Amino acid sequence: MKGSHSPMGIGAALNAGRTTTPHGSIASATGSLNASHASLNAMSHAAPNSTVGMIGSYRGAMLAALGMPTATPAQVAARNTAIAAARADLLGPASNKELTPSVVSAVDKQIGLPATDPTLGVSQSSRY
Repeated sequence: MKGSHSPMGIGAALNAGRTTTPHGSIASATGSLNASHASLNAMSHAAPNSTVGMIGSYRGAMLAALGMPTATPAQVAARNTAIAAARADLLGPASNKELTPSVVSAVDKQIGLPATDPTLGVSQSSRY
């Protein structure tokens, strides 16, 4: 036998010591929201009820919400309500899987949104 070989496969060896979620796990959890990889041009031309179209609408609603003022507690509350509504009303229906904070963060990052509280508008019912 030439050289020494690890008893674990290459994937296990590459992931050894990792403390973050492997890419495959988040891709699986994201489900239909993997359509967030579509270009902004595709999102703007997609049918409104298609997954890509709904993600495009979500992006637009989020940009509007993120543009809201945050100088007072009432303004912050209104902005957070708008973010929660965008997720519940637009992103949730586009998903074929549970909308979790990690899925929201992944989709938001993929479509170029700045980081926000990923729990806004996301059901916390399945924490187990």
